[in-house]
Amino acid sequence: MPNALTGLRFILIVVFVYVFWIPKSYLAALIIFASAAVTDWLDGYLARKYDVVTDMGKLLDPLADKLMLLAALADGSALDKLKTLVTSLGGDGEGAADAARAHSTARKSWFTAASSASWRRSFLMWASA
Repeated sequence: MPNALTGLRFILIVVFVYVFWIPKSYLAALIIFASAAVTDWLDGYLARKYDVVTDMGKLLDPLADKLMLLAALADGSALDKLKTLVTSLGGDGEGAADAARAHSTARKSWFTAASSASWRRSFLMWASA
């Protein structure tokens, strides 16, 4: 179930980008973005509660988070709703986390998001909405 929610989030990314560019549909895009954020929380909660954490989920969940965040930041920057600097900082921070995750995967140890990184990502999601 948690991995299915992560898969749904990948679909929501595409839907979000499509809806974002329809004139006067920002509220619908915001609702899609918020739905993706809820599925992010829910899949983590369910995986931990029912002890169904998988290696695939450990890789795909953060990837879906980053793609959703970067889609929102890029769309906002393209419409001059966000400063390019905010988008760059958000992307650079996510890239650094990806590099650390890739390095730990190569060593067969898992890199998990620190609380501060989760709060930073949450703030960026809120600021980009």
